[in-house]
Amino acid sequence: MAPMLTLLRKFVAYVFGVEALILLPMLPLAAYALQRSGYHNPRLSPIPALLVAASFTLLGALFTVAWWTVKTSKRSARTWGIAASSINILLSLPLLLSAHIRFAGFLWLVPLSGVVGIFLFLSQPKSAVAAASATKIRPIPGDGTHVLVNPLPWLIGSAGGFAGYFWCVRWCHDNGVARSYGLLRYAQVLIALLLVTLIHEAGHAIAAWSVEMKIRAFVVGPFQFRKREGKWTFRFDLATTFSAGGATGAVHTNPHQPVWCDLFMIAAGPLINLATGTIALCAVFLLEPTSSLQAGGMLFLFGIYSLLAFATNLIPFRIGGEQYSDGAQIYQFLAGGPFASLHGAFALVSSTLVTPLRPRDYDLDLMERAEAAAQGRQRLLLRLFRYQHFLDCGQLPEAAQAVAEAEVICEELALDIPAELHTSIIFGVAYATRNPAAARMWWERMEAKKPTRFNADYWAASCAMYWIEGNFYAANESWYKGAAIAQHLPKAGAYEFDRYKYSLLRKAIDESSAAQAKRRESEESDAPDLAFQPA
Repeated sequence: MAPMLTLLRKFVAYVFGVEALILLPMLPLAAYALQRSGYHNPRLSPIPALLVAASFTLLGALFTVAWWTVKTSKRSARTWGIAASSINILLSLPLLLSAHIRFAGFLWLVPLSGVVGIFLFLSQPKSAVAAASATKIRPIPGDGTHVLVNPLPWLIGSAGGFAGYFWCVRWCHDNGVARSYGLLRYAQVLIALLLVTLIHEAGHAIAAWSVEMKIRAFVVGPFQFRKREGKWTFRFDLATTFSAGGATGAVHTNPHQPVWCDLFMIAAGPLINLATGTIALCAVFLLEPTSSLQAGGMLFLFGIYSLLAFATNLIPFRIGGEQYSDGAQIYQFLAGGPFASLHGAFALVSSTLVTPLRPRDYDLDLMERAEAAAQGRQRLLLRLFRYQHFLDCGQLPEAAQAVAEAEVICEELALDIPAELHTSIIFGVAYATRNPAAARMWWERMEAKKPTRFNADYWAASCAMYWIEGNFYAANESWYKGAAIAQHLPKAGAYEFDRYKYSLLRKAIDESSAAQAKRRESEESDAPDLAFQPA
């Protein structure tokens, strides 16, 4: 249900944004048109025309605020969302009564988004909106982005996407190229966008392979391929069904890899969009319109959307709070400083998945410099990396201090972390800090998220919690399940660390069991033998 709600929320926000884009310029456009011809036309009264245009611009301002508050999870998102959705329903009534509007027309998205928006925002409690606002990540000076620039890629992509689509329609009409209608034309646009994203991410992947990186994730819209514990997995994410977003996760096989390798891998995505888009548009105007390659205007759309992908990806902006566009990452690498250290720290940690490096090999000075640029979940991860380093080095007091600081970060920022990340905290508070109450609390929080991956980390957390609670039978049961999984993990530093944790747990369980048995023997020997007491 959660993915569907996320998808619907994105759909409503997108409609608000498109309406703002269309309605905001109405007043200046009307004023310009009247200045050129309206005042010289005695049959046209400028005042009513300007008033109508001004009302449309005011509506555009309302939709702009609604889009921004919903997109950024502001506290006022519920109020603005309900207001904008109600207006969409009221303004769409004349459209519903019109016999000239096709069922598959774009305008039917307006009343549909209104109904969906009313459902979403009325059913969402204010506490949920407040929580989302509390976890919103604030801008960081020096990251190469700006709050005014962040919406720019969306504006360019949306305006350019619609303009490119209508340009394609006009070109097809003028050249006698057959076009699709109804739902097929929406599918055509979606396929073109997904194809552009596929080529963009393929550019990243090919560049990463060429500099001896290893691919760990490849995401194109709703299609997600990830390598977990040495095995590739596939997932279809319903929440991103109509998304043209993508991602390529690559890790270094050489932790001291030069910066130019990262720059080459990042720049390859936009550059391949520039190349394929230019080739496609050249082919459009060089080939005969009757060519099968021109069917439906797909080649035209692909060329336009490829060039838009090139332009928008090079703009430095933030994505979803903690992620950055290709342009922002290029800027951060070239500028150096804390953000370059942040990229370096995460590259070092990710390299343990494919190299013999272990957490004990982490560069703590690098991570300390990286913390100046980290916030939100990144701060938590850096603290957990320090905890893993100390644990792998056998420095238990320092490990306990680091995991306690990670707990504080979670509570202060009210982070909504995934179930998988709880396992590291549970193991830390159980084994390093020896706090059974905290281990149980974090375990219950994880179970509330309904975890689906019962891997070596899950059973290690379970074993550590039961051990610190004194339930050695359950601890042994979890240990045998997890140790069997850990033995089949790949030969890499991160997985050697997993096996090391199981050796620590085995020793702790055996020592605690022996101590418990010794106490029982001592208690039995000290107890009086009542069988031989006189009557």
